[in-house]
Amino acid sequence: MTDAGVHLDKAIQLHKAGDIEGAIKGYREVLEGVPQHAGALNLLGLASFQKGSAEQALPLLRQALTLRPDVPGGDYNLALVLCALKRYAESIPHFERALATSIYDVEAHLNLASAHLALENDVLAAKHFEKAVALRPDCIPAHVSLGKLLLSSKDFTRAASHFKSVLALDPRLLESHLGLVQALRGQKRVEESVAAAAEAVALAPDVAEARWWYGVVLHDARRFNEAIEQHQNTTVLAPDHANTYYSLGHCYYALNQYDLAEIHFQKAIALNVSSEDAIRAEHMIALAMHARGRYAETDQILDRHIAKYRDEPAGLEARKSKGMIYLNLGKLAEGWPLYRYRLGADERNARETRSPRWKGDTINGALWVWGEQGLGDQILHASMIDDLRDRTSSIVLEVEARLVSLFARSFSGVQVVPFNTDLSGQNIQEQTSIADLGYYFRPDWVSFPKREKGYLVADPARTAELRSRLASDGKKVIGVSWRSVSARLGQNKSAQLDDFSKLFELTDIRFVDLQYGDTGEERLTLEQATGISVTRVEDIDNTQDIDGLAALMCACDAVTTVSNTTAHLAGALGRPTWVFVPHGFAQMWYWFAEKSQSPWYPRVEVRRQGKNQSWKNLISPAAEEIARLFATVR
Repeated sequence: MTDAGVHLDKAIQLHKAGDIEGAIKGYREVLEGVPQHAGALNLLGLASFQKGSAEQALPLLRQALTLRPDVPGGDYNLALVLCALKRYAESIPHFERALATSIYDVEAHLNLASAHLALENDVLAAKHFEKAVALRPDCIPAHVSLGKLLLSSKDFTRAASHFKSVLALDPRLLESHLGLVQALRGQKRVEESVAAAAEAVALAPDVAEARWWYGVVLHDARRFNEAIEQHQNTTVLAPDHANTYYSLGHCYYALNQYDLAEIHFQKAIALNVSSEDAIRAEHMIALAMHARGRYAETDQILDRHIAKYRDEPAGLEARKSKGMIYLNLGKLAEGWPLYRYRLGADERNARETRSPRWKGDTINGALWVWGEQGLGDQILHASMIDDLRDRTSSIVLEVEARLVSLFARSFSGVQVVPFNTDLSGQNIQEQTSIADLGYYFRPDWVSFPKREKGYLVADPARTAELRSRLASDGKKVIGVSWRSVSARLGQNKSAQLDDFSKLFELTDIRFVDLQYGDTGEERLTLEQATGISVTRVEDIDNTQDIDGLAALMCACDAVTTVSNTTAHLAGALGRPTWVFVPHGFAQMWYWFAEKSQSPWYPRVEVRRQGKNQSWKNLISPAAEEIARLFATVR
């Protein structure tokens, strides 16, 4: 071995032993004898980098590769230094060359992925993190980084898989617990996300971020008071955690505590919550002000958003909210044009590429009217179908499949089809949303028709058979519905069956279950506690068989219900109906703010819940009203 070789070997041994200073001295001694020694230049550059001097390392590593492009580790070392200097684009070809000579190098894949990540090349970064995981399935950094990337791309299922892999390897890693919470939340696996967040808090009870995420998913589960408790714990741990105050604002809003909601949204804005959340917080403040009757201030905020954000999402959301507020207040002419912004541009454009948008004029050809939102909304807006007959020679009405048979019977001459029907052979001239009909046909109170009966027609044979079954003993029949299953509003709109207890005190009455979903346990509990039986007609599926449910309602002498699909169906059938509407944000605009009788439906009485009023207290007076109705019709 030459002297240079001996010195190099000694320097390498010192390097391996961690004596960086000794290694540097040895490499320099080699270079004193052989200035162009590529190996020594490369290793001196690496040692200098490890000592903390990337700037000194860079020319040494470049010189080594110039002298010998295949010097062992040369490309990889240079790539590491370039990354340290944040020259990520320059580092990538060197990482790739290093990988070409060592395809099993997990660290190279990790570092190359990090370089792509720094350049916001998320797809390429994910590719190399995946290769690292494939080569070493227990590589925690790769799993974590890949999980984060998948979260940002909303691939929540795969993200959850990687975070679970990490936790199987090391259950103490809080970052992966919180990543799993977010991934499960993205999949709308609410209870699982709550359980995962509880584990994170158990692991790190004094970490504000863990507490905050626990509060967020408790809110998703509509466990608002528990969410508030977690968020309050977070403010103790991190008094300036802006996201927590934003989340508290949403919790208090959901509980109709609008003054507290406003205070916390303002606090979030003051603490510089993200710009997107700040805009949303201002919007929520406007809605909270409206709920407390501060209409002028509400308008100021929404008008400012409309002017500032125009056709951006925040501007469209402000128009939509203002439209619903105006409609709720009875400002119909002002509200309908704004309400048209409830649909996103993408949905409208998709429709308009198939047929031009109807503008209210008379057309010679088929008008395609498409339903939107839930069953109740489609039933409500179908009240304007007959107004269309003078404007077009043919109507094609596209609605939820469960409504087709009922609507076909009710609207003679109208072609009623389920959603996603191929209409290519229908000679469609123009199209409109069913909810936009109000813009043309209900500009003021006078424009609502004075109907003597409903506009929907139940199957007369089924109605007669059900009536004979339920009222053969001469008893009056009252239908009852007490829940909403709306994911966002259901909890606020739902009562308990026991809240109808005053109604159940009426004598010579048969009570019939009109509630969709499984109600067996609730009815059994009521009967065991009070002796009151609420009849379930088992051969009618109240959820799927809407035509059968309509016949069942027509077999009733009266219907009592919270604000749900039952309310709209009973109203549209012309049944004497009492609708119990919740206080606060869940009070849907179409029940209007000051109307005790619905202009949409001929025989619907609207009863609104007051602030802090119990459902039982709201519902009880209806018993006397129904008793008077029955006394009148006897």
